[in-house]
Amino acid sequence: MMLVNSPYRNLKLNDVVMNQRKLLFFAAINMVRQNGLMRPFYQRLVGRGMRRIKALVAVARKLLGILFALVRDHQVYIPDYGKKGTVELEAA
Repeated sequence: MMLVNSPYRNLKLNDVVMNQRKLLFFAAINMVRQNGLMRPFYQRLVGRGMRRIKALVAVARKLLGILFALVRDHQVYIPDYGKKGTVELEAA
């Protein structure tokens, strides 16, 4: 069944997009809780006067950029990447 000309086509696509947005937003909330990896970035934004919700959206956007780069480059996430003493993983 194709919904090309159906008035519900956009509604179904919007539901999928909204579910993905919610998932990303909740992931951002968990990343800033209790010394999460994005907490210093979040606190820096809030410290500069940004609203907390807007700062969470910025964290979600940064998280999306990281996820996209990992998928694009076929890499594994390394939390301490770029710090001194970090060992690089070789591709298998």
